[in-house]
Amino acid sequence: MKAGTSCKVVLRNYRKDGTVSWNELSISPIHDENGKLSHFIGIQTDISLRKLAEASLCRQALTLILYSRRLNRSADKLG
Repeated sequence: MKAGTSCKVVLRNYRKDGTVSWNELSISPIHDENGKLSHFIGIQTDISLRKLAEASLCRQALTLILYSRRLNRSADKLG
C-alpha cells in the first residue's frame, strides 16, 4: 500500500458464536486530478459460501481420485 497499488487479501474471521467466516478485502488507491494519492477505498466481501464450495469441490476431487485408484487396482487384478 505504501507504493500506492491495489491489494487483495482473504481473511478468516470468527463470528460471535465461534463459527468461521471468510472475507475478501480489496483496497485500492484513489488519486486526485493531479495524480496524487489522496486516499484508499476498501471493499470487504463475505466469501464464506465460495470457500464452502471450494472445500466441497476439493473433497469431491479427492473422492474421485480414491475411486479411480480402486477401480484401476480392480481392473489390474482382472486382467
